[in-house]
Amino acid sequence: MSARKREYAARLKAGPDCPQMVGRTVVAVDRRALLDAFIYTRYAHQPNAKGRRQYADCLAALDSDEVGLTWLFLSELWHCSLDMFNTGVCVADFYRWYTADTGRMGRVLAALPTQNPGIGTLEKKADRDARLVREKVQELAAALWEQAGRPEGGPAQFSAQAATSLAPATG
Repeated sequence: MSARKREYAARLKAGPDCPQMVGRTVVAVDRRALLDAFIYTRYAHQPNAKGRRQYADCLAALDSDEVGLTWLFLSELWHCSLDMFNTGVCVADFYRWYTADTGRMGRVLAALPTQNPGIGTLEKKADRDARLVREKVQELAAALWEQAGRPEGGPAQFSAQAATSLAPATG
């Protein structure tokens, strides 16, 4: 894992891959600055002065070509996702080899499927739709119960009314 971490850190310090389509072969900005500039100004966070400056520097390195800069960002994000995926494969393989070699199953991973039935299985569309309708009926029944002043018997007594109210929307 430490080797993967070193490889990833070195990759972030290097310049992004610049194919001919962005009009140059080298950009004077490293991958980390490129990723940070977009993430901290365009996506997850409100831009701060440092992020705006990084973005402006990246844009200047591409002669104000925003389309090219966006393409470089998305390409580098894709490369990062591949690195993360490959690291996950290494972790999963190590765990599989470890448990096969020692004959022990980890307590945490062994407990996951028993504590969460159905984990790792795909829900059929019809089952998902039915579950979502049931959940909405329960939510509406609880709201109706609250509106009625929380009478004895709980929200279940409002389930039929909630189902009838939702029937036109749910088919």
